[in-house]
Amino acid sequence: MTKSSSYPIDANFQKNALINRDQYDAMYQASITHPEMFWNVQANKFLSWEKSSGIRLANAIFARAKLIGFLAEKLTSQPTA
Repeated sequence: MTKSSSYPIDANFQKNALINRDQYDAMYQASITHPEMFWNVQANKFLSWEKSSGIRLANAIFARAKLIGFLAEKLTSQPTA
């Protein structure tokens, strides 16, 4: 069994942090419950895009949905031997 340790945060480090614990917890929860939306927001904040990442995300989701639909149709319509 692995032992886990926790250490107090240095006051100077904590004072200069970009986010506090409550903000971190909220961001973590958002990344778990709505990962596509969370990472889309992060990408738009910190990266520059030639096109909106929202358009890329929508296209990727649509392509994945089409692929899943195609595979499901092929798997359910194959004649059994």
